[in-house]
Amino acid sequence: TRQVFVIMKFRDDQLDSTYELAIKPVIEKFNYNPMRVDQIETADPITPRILKEIRRSAVVLADLTGRRPNCYYETGFAHALDKEIILTIKEGEEIDFDLKVHNFIIWSTPADLKDALHRRFETIQTGKLRDAV
Repeated sequence: TRQVFVIMKFRDDQLDSTYELAIKPVIEKFNYNPMRVDQIETADPITPRILKEIRRSAVVLADLTGRRPNCYYETGFAHALDKEIILTIKEGEEIDFDLKVHNFIIWSTPADLKDALHRRFETIQTGKLRDAV
């Protein structure tokens, strides 16, 4: 599936705006379908559905701004599945010890994030990201 599952804190004005201005447009530009947990309409328990959507996704984008435990849980699940993961975090936020070894996009404005994500998706599309690991 050409789906990107987006892990992030939601119901936060700044991050919701960043999603709409930067994350979603880049995902769509590269012909992927963005999927965020708050956009899933279901009467079923949400956690199994989240895990199902992560499994189905070609790419997982995890913005760890705001240190939400569920975001770390979902990111760990995606890592365990060996998914193509893009990690992002807002400048000034602390990257937890176990994740410092990973290549984060550190952003300060939605425009910064949009540019960096565009470059990262270009790399993914050409297959160079997986080959470098």
